[in-house]
Amino acid sequence: MRLRCFICLSLLNLSLSVRAQPVDLWMQAQAAYAQGNYRQALDFSAQYQARLPPSDSLARAEAFHLAANTYYELAEYLTALDHFDLSLALCPADPTGQNLKGMVLFDRAFAEYELEEYIPAYESTRKAEAILSELAAPNWDYLLSIYADLAYTARGLGFYADAELYIQRGEALSQQYASDLELPPGSARKAVIFACERALLYADWNREEAALAALRKLESLDRQQAFNAEEQRRYAVSLNAVADMYLNHRDTYAQPFATAHRLLDRAFAALDTSLYASHYWQFTFNRAKAWRHAADLTQALAINTKLLATCEPTDHRLPFFWAQRGLIFLPQQADSACAAFRQMVSYLHRGASPLGADFSNFCPSNVLHHAGLLVEIADEILARQPTHTRLAALAADFYRLGLRQFRQSFDGRSFNPKLRTYYEKAIGGILRTGNTG
Repeated sequence: MRLRCFICLSLLNLSLSVRAQPVDLWMQAQAAYAQGNYRQALDFSAQYQARLPPSDSLARAEAFHLAANTYYELAEYLTALDHFDLSLALCPADPTGQNLKGMVLFDRAFAEYELEEYIPAYESTRKAEAILSELAAPNWDYLLSIYADLAYTARGLGFYADAELYIQRGEALSQQYASDLELPPGSARKAVIFACERALLYADWNREEAALAALRKLESLDRQQAFNAEEQRRYAVSLNAVADMYLNHRDTYAQPFATAHRLLDRAFAALDTSLYASHYWQFTFNRAKAWRHAADLTQALAINTKLLATCEPTDHRLPFFWAQRGLIFLPQQADSACAAFRQMVSYLHRGASPLGADFSNFCPSNVLHHAGLLVEIADEILARQPTHTRLAALAADFYRLGLRQFRQSFDGRSFNPKLRTYYEKAIGGILRTGNTG
């Protein structure tokens, strides 16, 4: 009976599909996608494609775009990239087609990012901006999201002036076309997004007055219209970033630890940890960092232990969490520090086989900051425990691995100060330690 019911339902669905018109199938595909019924969305999209005339390149490009986004939601990122490329190849040269092309490029960047293809993702986003910014009536929400994303990515790569320019462009457009924007329920206002990006940028750039001004701007926006959950999250993240600025540049501020703790208190208070556990772990990391730099190693170790015990085992920040543990142990507990640093490298390793004790099979990631982590930990080891044989050998290995990591993740663009620092630390460390293997 169950088999018969299944067959009958299948025949019924087939009959309905045969009678369905292309426009109906397209609406069904979009509805299924919006409802999270991704396999059904792919089925409707394929049926829709089969009924389209080959000459209707725009409709076919839209269908491939929907399929690509659907595969992205299913975490089938390589298949998503294939469909994004199919969509791009079909986008017409008229304004409507170019608007779609810009949207497809931006969406493709997210799949590239998930595959750790960070530089291609950045380039896809830049191409999207170049196309949409030339149109008289682009999808404004996409273009503004692109400027925010470009600012985020440029900042992460150390291109601070570029990031500032993207923020300025986004803010100007969001003010000019505010009446044309329709924000989905629960999303952040563009003014909040760009104020947050300013706080993050100036915190990384160590521009105290500008960073604090961005926090005040966020607080002003909250007074104008109470933050929703997403806006509150962004505000909490901004507070954490500015706290981290005081810790990273502690030698230039009068009371860096007290200031950082106050900002972290506000960040924790602003964060809904039931919704955003990932941010809670980042804030916790910075709390331990504050105690470590203040030389309260008992507090720092207790918080780091809690962090490693509670965060997700797949968290991409685990190399940094283990590095923090190693630094807490230095210099008093050198053997424990050594073990923690080895754990750090094991989380950086991207090879299929387990990392060997001599690191000979180390497979670098595409993350530029991993190069910085390796060489900066090596510097810390030699500065704080230069006579410990095992740790000194680790430091020498880390300089060598750091250079390999740098070569894997560097995209060939002109060096900025951050990139130059990573490179010079790696080369200088190799020369000092004599480890050229």
